[in-house]
Amino acid sequence: MDFIAHALWMYIIFYNKPYLLLAIFFGIFPDLVTFTMNFFNTLATRKYRRFNFKDPETILPHLPKYIFMLYKITHSLVIFLIAFAVVNLVTRQTPFYMLAWLLHIVIDIPTHTKKFFPVHFLYPISNYAVDGFAWANKKFLVMNYIFILIFLLLRILSII
Repeated sequence: MDFIAHALWMYIIFYNKPYLLLAIFFGIFPDLVTFTMNFFNTLATRKYRRFNFKDPETILPHLPKYIFMLYKITHSLVIFLIAFAVVNLVTRQTPFYMLAWLLHIVIDIPTHTKKFFPVHFLYPISNYAVDGFAWANKKFLVMNYIFILIFLLLRILSII
């Protein structure tokens, strides 16, 4: 799923929680860590001119190798569980806001194909990935944002 949709879903899910901003941060954390540095480098060097945004798979050969490793690490349930446990042990409090990171991974598993950033959710134990459907599919994007708008409206009206 795209970065903005992740943030909006976390807003909807963690609405009225005292840790809302932390939850939104952790909801976008996997993509933030993976793509931010390269995003600014791409803008600065104007590499985006080479990309065919109508076919996202054509972007893959232009990305540095470290992005794929960061993606595996930040989209791993194993890594998440270790990080969650460490924070829990160190702070002696359950970091509920970090569950947004878990939700990010769970949402991404079925919304990524094996061709475009597959989610190796058992990494480093396994490189297994589900061949889901593309989140960038226009029908999915439209439906996703329709649901986001409906749930945002319901939250704003305090119905849910």
